[in-house]
Amino acid sequence: MKIEKLSKDNIEEFIRDMKIIDSERLELDVNKKELYGVKNDDVFCLGFNSLSQIDTIAILYCSYKLTNELFLECVDFLSRSLVVESHLIIEVYDEKYMKLLDDRYKCKEACVSLAIDGSIVKREDVSGSNVLVKEKFIDIEMKSIKYYAARDMIICNLVKQNIQDEKIILLLHNEFINMNVRYVNFSVSPDSLEYFKSIGYTCMSKCYVIRND
Repeated sequence: MKIEKLSKDNIEEFIRDMKIIDSERLELDVNKKELYGVKNDDVFCLGFNSLSQIDTIAILYCSYKLTNELFLECVDFLSRSLVVESHLIIEVYDEKYMKLLDDRYKCKEACVSLAIDGSIVKREDVSGSNVLVKEKFIDIEMKSIKYYAARDMIICNLVKQNIQDEKIILLLHNEFINMNVRYVNFSVSPDSLEYFKSIGYTCMSKCYVIRND
């Protein structure tokens, strides 16, 4: 296996190998973001980007031919190739691969989203990329909780604020859905995930800690 940085020179090969149909956004982003492809037997099988945090990547594209076994081989290869300190954090968006990693690695946090109008939530609608955000605070149960307002969505990281209390979560939920937005997004502890699902949220991604022991 090997890693190639995606550029205008190899993006068409990547799109062809991965059988990506809606490639317009990818072609526009290729020179703006740190996008990479993983090749197995000289064929692209996976695509990821490097996030701002050290040793953190997001797997954005998986080949239709990618088996569970090959996906796990890719995760192991990326961990051995990219780790600067002690571990790699991988963000995964595909539910199939979330289930595969749940049994093998520690989930650090999850991203959940709710469409206020009841529509199906799509990753591209709630990614928050290229959207101006404004930092705000809301007072709930004697706590000043930080969140971000971005165009038609609310983004709130409960992991960084160490919030898992279901009463506070429900109060936040009720406040946010009345703010005239289309989507409400939370970053949550794995322990809070089932509660969020019970009040209508969809799990969009999970972050896993991959250690090189």
